Amino acid sequence: MSPFRYLATFTLAVIVGCTIGEEFDAPEEEEPTFDNALLVRSRDHLAVCLQVDPVLAANTDQYITQLRTDLQVLQARHPDWHVGGLGQNTFEIVVGCPGDGVIPELIEDKGTGGAVIGPGLRSAPTPFRTHVHVLGDAKANILGGRPYGRASAELTQIDEHRLAEVSTAIVIRASALGTEAFRSDALAQGLGLRVLH
Repeated sequence: MSPFRYLATFTLAVIVGCTIGEEFDAPEEEEPTFDNALLVRSRDHLAVCLQVDPVLAANTDQYITQLRTDLQVLQARHPDWHVGGLGQNTFEIVVGCPGDGVIPELIEDKGTGGAVIGPGLRSAPTPFRTHVHVLGDAKANILGGRPYGRASAELTQIDEHRLAEVSTAIVIRASALGTEAFRSDALAQGLGLRVLH
């Protein structure tokens, strides 16, 4: 079993049930796939959206450049980047993430708090595998003293009783962009890769 399949198995979120007798028939092309880190068959390359705290808007170009550098470093160093299907084409960074942009008051470690930051449940997931939210110090207190946190951004229904995460949200203090800890931990996991030691 590839390291990616092992990791993807654990990212499966079992959360809801449907009404008894309700039919579920998702289109084939939008069903989640655990064959690669993109998680949705309709995604043909890595796309990351970047949402910048309005008080930091003047620095958006700087954050784009830093995130691009972080992705390039991870691409060059992570042994699972190509195995995970992330090296099929070049990646893209788009300013502005879908969803209401509301971030909970406190972000628990992913998997414990159940926070969803982004569009949530969607029948047709967006192209974005990862949503990166850059916060200024005033709003960063929601991280509970940590430099970053992860949550679900988008989920899709895989059958009557189960959901799967198909996009991950990373909420990060602006000062943590560009750090080795961010690249090897939060960014790697936000792309569906194992932590890089």
